[in-house]
Amino acid sequence: GGNWLKVAASGMRLGFTAFLVPFFFILEPALVGRSDVGSILLHTLTGIIGAVVMAAGFFGFFTQKLGLVQRMIFVCAGILFLYPSSYLYLVGLFLVGGTTAWSSIIANRLYHNP
Repeated sequence: GGNWLKVAASGMRLGFTAFLVPFFFILEPALVGRSDVGSILLHTLTGIIGAVVMAAGFFGFFTQKLGLVQRMIFVCAGILFLYPSSYLYLVGLFLVGGTTAWSSIIANRLYHNP
């Protein structure tokens, strides 16, 4: 067996994402299928993206290892994706895209200029 404390911490990180998602059902009925098809598809897609981005922030890895500031940005962006607002979806997309690009630029500079 593995270290029970590490397993428990991983479970809590994953569980916290799963714990937060149902609260957004109250804010957006389309997440439970109570709206038109277009709205259901949009909010389901952004809900999935939000849960994945938030979990990436909790676990500290997206396309590469994330630092503390990047992890906090990802958790906040995940929450923005879950909240039902087109403006906040764009802000979340900008945060995730900008943070991912920033990480890639830093990683490339470190790789090419050791």
